[in-house]
Amino acid sequence: MSARHTDKSFVPIPIAEPEIQARALGVGFVGAQHPHITARVRILEKDPRVRLVGFVEQDEELASQVARRLSLKRYASLDELLDDGLEIAIVEALDPDVPVLADACVGRVRAVLLEKPGAAVPDDLDGYVERWSTSGTTFEFGYEMHYGMFMTHLRQLLSSGCLGQVTLARLHGGCPVGCALELWQSLPEDLGGLGYTEGCHLVELATDLFGLPDGVSALSVKLPSGEPFLSPYFKSSLFSESGGGTTVQVGTCAYEDVVTMTLVYPKRLVTIDLTAWESGNWVQDWGIQIYGTNGTVDVAVGAERVRLVLREARGGFSAGETVLDAGQSGLGYMYERQLDSLLRRAVGEPVDEAVDLAAGLGVLQVLAALYRSANASGALCALQPASAERHHGEVAVRS
Repeated sequence: MSARHTDKSFVPIPIAEPEIQARALGVGFVGAQHPHITARVRILEKDPRVRLVGFVEQDEELASQVARRLSLKRYASLDELLDDGLEIAIVEALDPDVPVLADACVGRVRAVLLEKPGAAVPDDLDGYVERWSTSGTTFEFGYEMHYGMFMTHLRQLLSSGCLGQVTLARLHGGCPVGCALELWQSLPEDLGGLGYTEGCHLVELATDLFGLPDGVSALSVKLPSGEPFLSPYFKSSLFSESGGGTTVQVGTCAYEDVVTMTLVYPKRLVTIDLTAWESGNWVQDWGIQIYGTNGTVDVAVGAERVRLVLREARGGFSAGETVLDAGQSGLGYMYERQLDSLLRRAVGEPVDEAVDLAAGLGVLQVLAALYRSANASGALCALQPASAERHHGEVAVRS
């Protein structure tokens, strides 16, 4: 009978207490349209390394709400914000505006964080990449789950070789019922809906673990209309309170209701599936499973539970079942770890993790292939253009 272990020694080292710099870095928000702005403001306003400069937003009604609710100074123009000591620009605009606003900051700030996925259509970044890559500016894409403790565990497990040859991995995600009907998943300029704006998170996790695939086969499906019901999660605007009074209906999304994609590698397949109609709250039902010849690992992303089962002891892990203690749960600390990494990179400190320009562009390549394939009834589509390999584990994992 297999033994069951709880390994608490495997907990990654938490973020070190930040050293207070001689001068706080000026951080501000370029655009204030995305819900992630609230979490980032609440974290940064407590960080002694940061001076929150303010924000710029052209929507008058929204700008008034942001200034009042988040206690941020509003600037009349981006130039005024940049001229008032802005050193790190966090672009929280809607997808179509992210590239041009980010570009306006390049060369005038130390670092730019682009809200994910970074553009309404991957090609929208084509005119900027060469200049950005030689600008000296530090880039980060807004994939906070990259910094989850569960990802630290998975990187270490894959590096240890304890799973044996990995032949298959599966990642699942989605939206709570009705949330794919919200503004951020329904922009007419975007390449897609759920598969683009939420699938990008899972693509980032998959490519971080396994590198860029050779090709993608995908289906993106709008389902027939279902029975109306009440959603407790739907938000009509940035600051609206979710509640039980919004009627929603399967089959009424601007884009797809369900998406499945297969990332094709020389020695494995990685599948990603999403539904716009999860019954639970955000990330509650998200999961990752990785299957190797010597073991499997099962991650409940929302609960930060990592369960390892090995056929034979290997790589420093015992045979049988081991539950790895993630130490923390919830998205909040992932935002903290991402912002800590960004602040350190902005002043030239070394970091273990980053979702840099190459990583963000790689995700967009996979997303472009996803929709090319879906439009071709699932035909295998190669990534275009080819790019450099991701910075994690390609030699060790992909061989």
